[in-house]
Amino acid sequence: MGPILYIVMESDLHTLSRSNIMFKYADDTNLLVPAYSDLLSEFEHVKQLAADNKMIINISKTKEIIFQRPSLKHFLAPSALCGIEQVSSAKLLGVIFKNNLSFNEHVTAVLKCCSQHAYILKLLQHQGMLQIHLDTVFHALIMSKIRYALCAWEAF
Repeated sequence: MGPILYIVMESDLHTLSRSNIMFKYADDTNLLVPAYSDLLSEFEHVKQLAADNKMIINISKTKEIIFQRPSLKHFLAPSALCGIEQVSSAKLLGVIFKNNLSFNEHVTAVLKCCSQHAYILKLLQHQGMLQIHLDTVFHALIMSKIRYALCAWEAF
């Protein structure tokens, strides 16, 4: 019932400014705020809505990431919101986003996982599994991992 109730409770959650974007998925909410907008007001708005609906925001799971242009040599990040950890990368729906818009960390994680799955395939082959079944396992374990959210990071 948790995710269903959360969806009902957060259905009236919206941003204060039209320039800000809120992404909601199951029991997860992400807020995208441009540099010229007021992040503190938006976050206070979300906290107030949570309090009004008797919900608790897990501050230990709340993260702030500041995206910047990769070519920017000198960048002074604003101070973090009180009690919120500022991170250089964040995982959103299985894709790792880096603050400099690089997907190297994500690609490395995918390759590591695929390497581990390839070892499982090798063990299954040595156990005598038929090629047709190995192909099925390959597509289920490795190709699905490579293709997941490919449109988000394939150019990188």
